[in-house]
Amino acid sequence: MNGWSFLSAAFLPHASCYLWNSGLIWLHGISDSAIALAYFAIPLELVYFMRQRRDLPFPAIVWAFAIFILGCGTTHVMEVVTLWFPVYWASGSIKALTALVSIGTAVMLVSVIPEALALRSPAELEAVNESLKSEITERRRAEEEVLKGRELLVRQERMRVVGQLASGIAHDLNNTLNVIKLRGAAMAKDHSLQTLHATAFHAIERAIEDAVRTVDKVQELGRLRREKQPAFLQTVISQAVELARTSIEERSALRGAPIQIEMELPPNLAPVDGSASDLKQIFLNLLLNAGDAMDQGGTIKIAASPVEHEMVLVTVSDEGTGIRAQDLPHIFEPFYTTKGPRGTGLGLSIASSVMENMSGSISAANRPEGGAIFTLRFRCASHTAAKAEQSTDHISGRPCRFLLVDDDEDNLLALQELLRSNGHQAEIAKSGREAVDRLRSITYDAILCDLGMPGMDGWEVARQARDIAPGVKFYLVTGWARQIQLETDHPVEIAGILSKPVDFVEIEKLITELGEAPIKVTAD
Repeated sequence: MNGWSFLSAAFLPHASCYLWNSGLIWLHGISDSAIALAYFAIPLELVYFMRQRRDLPFPAIVWAFAIFILGCGTTHVMEVVTLWFPVYWASGSIKALTALVSIGTAVMLVSVIPEALALRSPAELEAVNESLKSEITERRRAEEEVLKGRELLVRQERMRVVGQLASGIAHDLNNTLNVIKLRGAAMAKDHSLQTLHATAFHAIERAIEDAVRTVDKVQELGRLRREKQPAFLQTVISQAVELARTSIEERSALRGAPIQIEMELPPNLAPVDGSASDLKQIFLNLLLNAGDAMDQGGTIKIAASPVEHEMVLVTVSDEGTGIRAQDLPHIFEPFYTTKGPRGTGLGLSIASSVMENMSGSISAANRPEGGAIFTLRFRCASHTAAKAEQSTDHISGRPCRFLLVDDDEDNLLALQELLRSNGHQAEIAKSGREAVDRLRSITYDAILCDLGMPGMDGWEVARQARDIAPGVKFYLVTGWARQIQLETDHPVEIAGILSKPVDFVEIEKLITELGEAPIKVTAD
């Protein structure tokens, strides 16, 4: 009895069921062998995959499937063996083990299915990924805005401090220059000294003139708040070009590298908010800078065009050497210059400050074809303000009665005389208390009240005026008008704010807002 006798006793090989038909035997043998090889390969591939991707969920179920498939492959191997050897007990035992593994796998799969269904689909994962990308982009944009905001605050603070220091320094320098100039003029009256030191006197005069121009530029830094007036760019730019043309074109022609200035200005360009004198200085400075940068000659072009959102765009471009990349971020900073000892570093800084005060902007860049280009954006002036600039006609209206309140008698009398000369009634009160007392007995069309007064300031007068005479228009008159207009939380509601020094055009507009129906004037 051989080693198979116990397991195969009294059994016939499976091939006997096929009547030992060789073709049928080989068909089953080869098929089961192929299936077994495939079943053995699949678990190996699963094991390799799991070892490479240890982050995949549900690793236990994958290992269970691998063992189950391996058992299935082993049963097919036993099918091949039993064709010739009737070891059915061994084959059945392997099938029993495989059955246990398959049942365990099925049970595990039942518990895993709900968790697997909860997993996001590829489309959902892609949507989540896109959402995360969007959030990251928004966060980066917000961080950039915060950074820009911080940089702007730092720059504004630096400009404020520089402006304060510049104002004090300029004041002291002007006093010193005034003494030097007066003493020099006195000495120049001595003909003997004048004859002996004529060259020195002329040199001193030129030095003083240069110093005065520098002090003027320094003073501009201290003028951080300017009232905006309608300015006509055609006129401003034409005047700046005419001032610069002689200097630039004549000097360039003498050195053999002629420079031409070209203008492209539409005839119907809207007026913009800004001071005409300030804007003329800005354009003149840009033109002169462009001329200094064009040693080889060429063309300076200044062009203007209206753009969307009631803005006007002006560009000043040249064909010079351009601006170095390391200088571009700094050219609008105070005292930063690329001209060496010849430059003060104030021209572009003042231009930037003036443009900001006009709710505009100025930027610089290099042209691809060579040279630099400065871009200025202006906000169009309101129709009413532009009309006031273009026309000197008096704005007619009914005579009005004003109450003027100020602790400065000179201011009161000047404004009173101005209003009376234009046909209006104007009474004065030298304190807030006096104004309140007058309101109890007399009715006015409007009250023009100073803000900073001892005892009772303008806000308190406005508060009491609202209670005593709620129908009277109340206007604050102050040198801090711009700052107050920027505030959103005022102590009491008022009709408007006028800036000192008062422009009578604003008074005339105020009168038109009071209405056409006369207000009855009464007195106890």
